[in-house]
Amino acid sequence: LEFRRVLFRSEDITSNWPPAPTPPTAEQNKNTAITLLSKTDWVNEPDVYNPSNTPHLQNRQEFLDYRLAVRQYAVNPIAGNIDWPTLPSEQWSSLE
Repeated sequence: LEFRRVLFRSEDITSNWPPAPTPPTAEQNKNTAITLLSKTDWVNEPDVYNPSNTPHLQNRQEFLDYRLAVRQYAVNPIAGNIDWPTLPSEQWSSLE
């Protein structure tokens, strides 16, 4: 048996660890977009945004803009990391 001494520099070992995650496929991004849209479907219910109802959602347009930005990836999915839009916070009219 022959043993050889192999020297490694720590940067040789750690520079590629952990391995970079695989970017999402177009299909994975499409599925993410569909999931995000389904979580905000309620915004389109008339009783949610009707000002005659108390409370009602006051920032519906922010949700519509969010859904439009997300929908582009559901309709025309792309592969790779996406900087997904931020879900707006709900702002409801007061009960008074």
